[in-house]
Amino acid sequence: MRALIVVAHPVRGSFCTALADAVGAGVQAAGGQVDLCNLGAEGFQPVMQPQDMGQFMGEDPPEDIEAHMARVEAAQALVFVFPVWWWSVPAVLKGWFDRTLRVNWAWSDEVTHPLALAGKSVRMLATTADSPQGFADGGAETALRQQLCRGVWGFCGVKDTWLGIMHDLHGATPTELRAQYLQHARKLGEDLASVRR
Repeated sequence: MRALIVVAHPVRGSFCTALADAVGAGVQAAGGQVDLCNLGAEGFQPVMQPQDMGQFMGEDPPEDIEAHMARVEAAQALVFVFPVWWWSVPAVLKGWFDRTLRVNWAWSDEVTHPLALAGKSVRMLATTADSPQGFADGGAETALRQQLCRGVWGFCGVKDTWLGIMHDLHGATPTELRAQYLQHARKLGEDLASVRR
């Protein structure tokens, strides 16, 4: 089993990076392989280019996107780790969706062949400074789940999706809570690798 873990946080050494490492450690502990993709560290260009629009005319993807597509195809599970900004994902991850999830590969209006994400599992870990109640009562949780589970992955035909939200993460977050979240992330990786064997 191979998991592609995509991190969308601009700061190296961020808690999102630590969570991604914990997921990866869990996958490896359960006998799986990990492909860690830190979008910021890899210098991913999230802005759609004219060449990207060629997908609607059947043109080949740009070289950088072709490489990301190959990484997706090689994985049985995709894990995304990101902070919640403006009730959504960071721009670099939105750009990854825009550029990598191409028509007739990740999605199609007329499905005549198996698409790239068919049968894959998608897991998402989102971090927020908000409390569980504040995040839910304000509508952010509903908005995020609609955007991602339905608007992105559901549109691409992915059946096995899960979004976990880690709350109360800020400068004053107790060390114990951070440790608990890291344990959850590692278990997520272990469970994912065990199920996908």
